[in-house]
Amino acid sequence: MIIDGEFTVNAPIENVWNFLIDFEQVSRCMPGVGKVEPTEDNTYSGVVTVKVGPISVSFNGTVAKILEQAPNLLRAKLQGQDRNTASMVTGEFTSQLAALEASSTRVSYRFDMAIRGRLGQFGQAVILDTSKQLTAEFVKCVKTRLEQPESSPPITPPKPDVASIASRSIFKNLGSGLADLWEKLRGQSGDG
Repeated sequence: MIIDGEFTVNAPIENVWNFLIDFEQVSRCMPGVGKVEPTEDNTYSGVVTVKVGPISVSFNGTVAKILEQAPNLLRAKLQGQDRNTASMVTGEFTSQLAALEASSTRVSYRFDMAIRGRLGQFGQAVILDTSKQLTAEFVKCVKTRLEQPESSPPITPPKPDVASIASRSIFKNLGSGLADLWEKLRGQSGDG
């Protein structure tokens, strides 16, 4: 599954770069992330707890920087495992920065991930909706920390109501499926 997008930060590219390469600082903007600790050179460990539909998971995992080309390109690999659901996530994250002006930076990101185990069987639509919500919270926090560093209090992003997001996705897919079924039934009754 691939999640990608971009956003603009009203901050110089050097400030954005320094923020993004500091995984301990970045982790404070990631919903559900507990304490992140360095384990070895360019590798960090931590726990991420999220709720995807009715399933709550706590991934114990690591993230490792695999490429840094300051101040434009950062690539990292991650992996995590939730023992309760026997689920595993692996992936690679790439972020590219481009200075738009002296005090404005475009951040493009791409997260290519694979989820196996019970969570992987849950359904991509729900996982994708959850990921998009978590990404939106992360982007909002990053922008606030970089654009208003003096005036903003320490930010602890709220945990999104992932269950309602999952419910909306399920009902949207259910509605779409029912509409397709209705069209098929109408087509069959008209053929007779």
